[in-house]
This record gives sequence, structure tokens and C-alpha cells, in this order.
Amino acid sequence: MMVKLKDIGRSLQLPVSIFPLAALLNGLGYLIERMDWRVLNVAAVLLKSVGTMILNEMPLIFAVGIAYGLGKEKKGTYAVNALFCFLMVKGVLSFSSPLSFFIVSAAQAREAFEHINNQFIGILVGVLSVVMMQFIKRRKFGMNSSGALLFCAAGMLVLSLLLYFVWPFCYVFLIEVGEWISGLGAAGAGIYGFLNRLLLPIGMHHTLNSVFWFDVVGINDIGNFWSGKGILGVTGMYQAGFYPIMMAGVPAMALAMYRTSYTSQKRTVRSFYLSSALASLFTGITEPLEFSFMFQAPLLYLFHCILTGFSLFLCASLQWIAGFSFSAGVIDYLLSLTMPLAHHPLSLLLLFPLFFVLYYVCFTFAIRRFHLHPYGREKESGEEKGRISNRDINAVARELLQACGGEANIIHVTCCITRIRVELKDPQRFDFQQLKDSGAIEYQMYGNEAQIVYGVQAEYIYDILQNYCLS
Repeated sequence: MMVKLKDIGRSLQLPVSIFPLAALLNGLGYLIERMDWRVLNVAAVLLKSVGTMILNEMPLIFAVGIAYGLGKEKKGTYAVNALFCFLMVKGVLSFSSPLSFFIVSAAQAREAFEHINNQFIGILVGVLSVVMMQFIKRRKFGMNSSGALLFCAAGMLVLSLLLYFVWPFCYVFLIEVGEWISGLGAAGAGIYGFLNRLLLPIGMHHTLNSVFWFDVVGINDIGNFWSGKGILGVTGMYQAGFYPIMMAGVPAMALAMYRTSYTSQKRTVRSFYLSSALASLFTGITEPLEFSFMFQAPLLYLFHCILTGFSLFLCASLQWIAGFSFSAGVIDYLLSLTMPLAHHPLSLLLLFPLFFVLYYVCFTFAIRRFHLHPYGREKESGEEKGRISNRDINAVARELLQACGGEANIIHVTCCITRIRVELKDPQRFDFQQLKDSGAIEYQMYGNEAQIVYGVQAEYIYDILQNYCLS
């Protein structure tokens, strides 16, 4: 496949990152409105209107963002092509097909086409637009930009015609599946929480999130929560349970792994665990810490998945609800307090000590009982695992480039929040020791692709590395 599932999951991070802005605007709008500062009521309406507009245009943002993320070069061309393709599909499907009435009822068909502007269509169009562009480049048809757009337009016309007959049936099926999952209530939320963490190592958790968080099967948990449309005590059930995990559980696991680290390595690991805990607490970004042990101590990661599922189940059962825009950190928590669908959000604080203790006890016991080796408990060989502290980022990028076998051995470089992905021509030239010396937190090989975790410095390293590769 030209587009891998994990690449789709990775590319979803870009459009999802738009949500903090929408959440901030809506949160400030609701805050001003509740304070009843009449002189600022106009400002409140303006802020809420802009935030809602961003949420309503998420399908378009998804299509463009995914195409930009999947494009290997000239990303702007991919993004513009996706924009064109999405508007074309949306325009063609703005009128429901009478023939679709033979598949489902007329009322269901009309409802299906009324909901054609959703994230699922955005994702589908974004991916297919990239596939067609890559097909043109691989076949070397010699088309200019206009020719490529015409080719993609023809492909989107075929897609639109297929959707005319397939989408009503698919829509009804997805609604039924979504209703079945949501019908499980708190148990469904727990299952979702478990799978959310379980799929993170391969980047497919974003794809799963889109089903529950966005308007793919009608759940739209995030969109409804921040726009104030939903059921009090229910809407937000696929979000609330992450707060005890990211604000209490993850800092507790960081403390447990630090306390159980070897005495000789405590000074080395202290700053890493502290910064990772603070990142999770304030922003909800957990990947730096998770990737530091998920491959070295998978049993710990399984505990993490189970406890995450338990937290979502518990919060949904108690109907203690708070939503988030990007991730469940302090910032999103404070913003969510002003939302109309927040239900006993302060009660969530009561669960923080519980999950702090659960994580700390489980991780401490497992590490010592099963002799696990997360960061700080590597077998002492006189060598310390490299980490980035105050090192020159340029030097780190150069060492990474050398570890990859030089720019001639690199096909493609991408980056997400905490990690860099490098596609190599010859994986045998990959120097693991040099990578270790560069300060990498963790790495994993998938065929000819190296996934390297650097933490919050990853994007800076990526920018420099990309300049080396393009020069």
C-alpha cells in the first residue's frame, strides 16, 4: 500500500491539533458569558462563533491536514489538491440521490446526505487524493499541476458516484455500530479507553479516536461537548476518564520508574521523568514517557492500557464529565469547567489520588517482581543511555543523520509531536550505537522505517534534519 494505516494515524495529529484553538475560543466565550459582563457580551458571542466555525469545518481541515501530512514532497501541492477534491465531493453530494432510496428509506437517505460533511469523508478524500497524486508521480505521466488536478477530479467524480449509492447504506451501518458501542454505556467507554492506549505504539489510536471523538458515526463527543450540544452526564464520557490518567496516573508511573531506577542512574533519569510528568500534567502529552518503556517493558504498558480503560469506565459510570480539546491536561481541564455539558467536573479530582496510588503500586510491584528494565534500570555496562539535555540541537541532528547512513540513505523524513520517522534505502546501514549517543529516548524498526523518540525536541531536530536532506 502506498499509504500505510499507521501513516494515516500519524497524519491525523495535524488536523487534531487545531482543536486547542477552538477550545480556547469557546472556553473564553462561555467564561465571559457566565460572568455576565454585559459590556463584553459581544466579545463572548464573537469568540463562541469563531470557535464553533472551526469545529464545523473540521472535515475540510481533516482532508487538507491528512494530505499535507502524507505528502512526501511539495506538501503544499498535496494540500491544495485535497482541498479541491473535498469541495468537489461535497458539491456533488449536496443533492441526495433518488436511486439511494432503493437501499434505505427516503428519510434515511436524506439524513445520510445531510451528514456527508463529516470527518470520515474528510479522511477518505484526503487519503485518496494523496494516493492519486502518488500514482501520477510513480507512473511518470509527465502531467503538470493542472493535469494532475484534472486526473484527481476524474477520480473524485467516480468516488462521488460510488458514494451516491454506497454512502446511505454505510451511514446507516455506521450509525448502528456506533449506537451499539455507545449502547454499552460505561463498559463501551472502558473498552475504548483500553484500545486507545493499546493502539498508540502503531499510531492507529488516532483512527480509533476519530470514531468516538468526531462526527463519523454520530457520536462526535468532542465537537458536541465544546459546542454545548449533547446530553448532560453522557456527552464527554469518551474524554473524562483520561484526566485521572494524564494528570495523576502518568506522573505516578514516572515517580515509580524513577524510584525503582538504579542508584547510579538516578541523576541521569531524574530530569527526563520530571519533564515527562509535567508534560503529561499540564498538556496531556504522554508519548515521551510511554515510548520510554512500551518496548522495553511491555507488561507495564499492558497495565497502563488496563488502568486507562478502568478510568474511562469509572468516570462514565459516575457521570463525572469534563471534556478536552487536544489532550487531558490542566489547561484543557480548566477550560472545560466553564462548558455547559461539564457534569461534576470537580468530582474528577477525587479520582486523582486513587489512580496515583494504583499506578505507583502496580508499576513499582511489577518492576521489582518481574525484574523489568525501563529507563533507569538498564543492565549496567558502564554506558549510559543517551539523552538530550542542553546539547546543541544541530549536533544531535548531525549525529542522527550519520546514524541513518547519511542523507543519501534517507528516502523520507516525517515528524509528529515527540518522534521522528525516517524511511531508509538500506536499513543495514543504520547505526544503533550512534543513534543511542545522539540522545534518542527509544527507537523501533519497522522494515526499512526507523521510528525514533526524542521527546519534545523532536520537531526542532526534524526541521534541521530536513534542511540537511533537502540541501
